[in-house]
Amino acid sequence: DVLNQIQRELARVSPVDPVAGNPDSLQSHLVKGAFSDGAFGVDRHSSENLIGLSASGSMFETGGFSGRSVTIPLRYAIALGQDNLGMKLSFRLPLTYSEVEGGEVVNVAPTVALTIPVNERLALTPAAGYGLVASEDAASVGQIVSATLASSYVLDVPALESS
Repeated sequence: DVLNQIQRELARVSPVDPVAGNPDSLQSHLVKGAFSDGAFGVDRHSSENLIGLSASGSMFETGGFSGRSVTIPLRYAIALGQDNLGMKLSFRLPLTYSEVEGGEVVNVAPTVALTIPVNERLALTPAAGYGLVASEDAASVGQIVSATLASSYVLDVPALESS
């Protein structure tokens, strides 16, 4: 119980706690992933299954500390039928390696999401995820369970003409 109290206090006051205390924390990655699932996760009008692999990196400074990270988000989306306006079931597995002031942090956050078209322009994406982070250097191990609901709305933008 004492260890849990220490971990909660670190998450509350530390600018570099790997669970929730920095811009590159597990909590931050779960929030960015939920936004991505709803806004950019899949092409709603495609009836094909999609696989995605990318990489991103970041650097940050907070509270006098600095860090950098690399994330490889693996993604697979399954089209659920041909005539469903783009309903998709997607699985995301982001793997992140970070260094904060020389300390190593690893996190993984598998998530499943379902994009449900409401009409031609609006889609809702409920998702559930589980994140696990570990850092021997920071003496920290943590987990977060997430449930989110994202929405996306497609706007028509008139074409710009140049002369």
